[in-house]
Amino acid sequence: MAHPFGGHPTLGMFVDWAIANDCAAQVVARTRATGQPYTSLEISAPSGARLAIPRPNMNQRLEPSLVVHYQRRLGIKSPFAAMPPEPSCAADDEA
Repeated sequence: MAHPFGGHPTLGMFVDWAIANDCAAQVVARTRATGQPYTSLEISAPSGARLAIPRPNMNQRLEPSLVVHYQRRLGIKSPFAAMPPEPSCAADDEA
């Protein structure tokens, strides 16, 4: 069941959950090739998988497709609503 009764979590809620479940997160300052600075939120899972989110907005609501993308990148399963991956074709299952 999705985190409390569905809905779309914020990026901040996802990060808080990830940290509480042994992931590490930090905001770092980066520089583009043009010399322009920007911030990046970097999350790493205990497995070593990593996710970088440029210019993070911690109040941004995450669509289920984005939640599943973050989960896939980090190799974790969160309690938040996530659009499932594409179902396999029945013909593929028979082969």
